[in-house]
Amino acid sequence: MKKHMGCPGWLGLTEDRTEFIFIPDRAEIVKRIFEMSASGLGGYTIAKKLNASGVPGFGPSGRWDQSTIHNMLRSRATLGEHQIKRKVNGKEMPVGKPIPGYYPAVIDEALFQAAQQARIENLASGRGRKGNHIAN
Repeated sequence: MKKHMGCPGWLGLTEDRTEFIFIPDRAEIVKRIFEMSASGLGGYTIAKKLNASGVPGFGPSGRWDQSTIHNMLRSRATLGEHQIKRKVNGKEMPVGKPIPGYYPAVIDEALFQAAQQARIENLASGRGRKGNHIAN
């Protein structure tokens, strides 16, 4: 069965478009993002570290921002799930249940859950300055 081109940024397609394959360096970046999140770093800090290290972003800008990090950390596509969506009144809405195993999983459930727990704990703790020269 042919696959669609609109797959997550860490995946590509075989030439015959029948299978998803990892883009190796990007798959490693995704794992690294989840590991940083699970260790307690927030999206802003993760994006700042990736940009400072010269890690290329997956989008057209080639840079990372916290919204990209947060979207990735919430995405169950990292576990291999695909959710079909349709536009309803200009807004994307899920249709049916997610399809498990549609994509190859780039991380495991334990790392995904560890990152989710760390995000909850980060949100529960007080927010503050992002650095010495940045005011709230």
